[in-house]
Amino acid sequence: MQKLIFILVITAVAMGSYWLGTQTPQNQSAVGLPIPFRDGLYLGFINKIQTTDGGTLVFDDAVWLTGKRGEDAAIKAGYCDEETRSECLPNDYFIENTKKLDELLPLDPSVVIFMKTWNAGDQGIVDKEIGLEEFSNLINDSSLHWNKLPYNISIINKKVVQIEEVYIP
Repeated sequence: MQKLIFILVITAVAMGSYWLGTQTPQNQSAVGLPIPFRDGLYLGFINKIQTTDGGTLVFDDAVWLTGKRGEDAAIKAGYCDEETRSECLPNDYFIENTKKLDELLPLDPSVVIFMKTWNAGDQGIVDKEIGLEEFSNLINDSSLHWNKLPYNISIINKKVVQIEEVYIP
């Protein structure tokens, strides 16, 4: 029950942030994360994890766009042009990451991590909880693809309390 309430609160905060608009307040960093970090849900890429000294992750936020906004961003980024607009995004999404700037974020000691495609096999896409050490090994190994996938991170009391792999169709 507590997990359900936690997810509902995070979803409400994220949706409220989304619907309030896209202007950058004065107290935001170059990547759009508030300084100090406000409680909420953020989409982005995890480039590195350090598990010592309380744990930190290097995070680069991004924006998930769909429809015309996604197409416009993909055209601006050079992935397609006006002639190929209708075929540009076959799954109708574009992850915009124009300000590639890493932020060092502290991890909560009890951070919860969910992977959707790790060891999916015959099970398909499911939330599988894994430990921080195991996740750190996946992210920090540059020969693997895990640090190239987007993740949702939840921040409460200025610490990352949950990490969830975002499934890419």
